[in-house]
Amino acid sequence: FAEPVGERVRHELPALPGVLRAEVRRSVAVRIHAGHRSYRTALTGVDERSQLWRLIDSEARPIAPPAGGILVTDRLAEVLHVKPGDTVRVEFMEGRQRAPDMLVVGLSRELIGLGAYMEQRALQRLAGEGEVVNSAALFIADTERDELFSALKRMPIVAGVFVKSALID
Repeated sequence: FAEPVGERVRHELPALPGVLRAEVRRSVAVRIHAGHRSYRTALTGVDERSQLWRLIDSEARPIAPPAGGILVTDRLAEVLHVKPGDTVRVEFMEGRQRAPDMLVVGLSRELIGLGAYMEQRALQRLAGEGEVVNSAALFIADTERDELFSALKRMPIVAGVFVKSALID
């Protein structure tokens, strides 16, 4: 979304053409510091019930998002030279611009990107913004894809759309 919106959007998205399941999440721009190393990325809150956005370990097994501490991608861990059990400083680049120390509780694996994750409600509390989200994953009926994209293009709050299958292709 172009800006954070209330979580009520979770219940509004299934009314769009072809939407079979909708899940929302919140990402916040952060700079993660580990000693003299740092990296600017997103700290993403993931709902533990999520089926469309799942965190996985190096063996492709699902990982529950932690309520305390953060998961970092294996590649971000390499860049920062951190491992589970290490503490990093997470500097928020928006909102209340806090910089709490957080425990790295595990590693996740991703095809693209260097990010960090925690449980969505815990991130919302830490960011101090309330129950807001800024992205959604939609599981859709392929037969209504064009109608859905047309509807999304008419919504000013939608900043962009990407199609996972196109990314994989």
